[in-house]
Amino acid sequence: MIIRDKQMETMKREKEEEFEREIMQFLRTDYPETVKDIPPDVFRLMVRNGIERARSNGLTWRYSISMFVSLMFLMAPNFDEHPVIRRRLSNPVAEPDYMIESVVDVTTPDEWLEARLLYDHTAWGTAAEMLPENWRQQ
Repeated sequence: MIIRDKQMETMKREKEEEFEREIMQFLRTDYPETVKDIPPDVFRLMVRNGIERARSNGLTWRYSISMFVSLMFLMAPNFDEHPVIRRRLSNPVAEPDYMIESVVDVTTPDEWLEARLLYDHTAWGTAAEMLPENWRQQ
């Protein structure tokens, strides 16, 4: 059996879309109040951009990417820019996939509040201009 490049690309895209749906379903199930006002097409784009942002931080595992995207929705889309969180995420001693859980465990309520106060809706990337008003100014 020969799998052509186009077939591989189609399978890869389908797998990525499935991953996006999984994260969306998790957020709808576990944090319904957080995501209830987001139109479905914008929600999908926010999740897609969140996955890209997680990967740009070196995350590769589905679990760690999902955790990162969830934090974007729950805290701020740019939570990873907070200086202390940034330092924890980029710890050279451990892989980023291990560090995201550590970030959740050791970040203090005050640090999360600071990250929340740094909220920048443009961190949602291409979805930023389509966001409902309440998501532009958290």
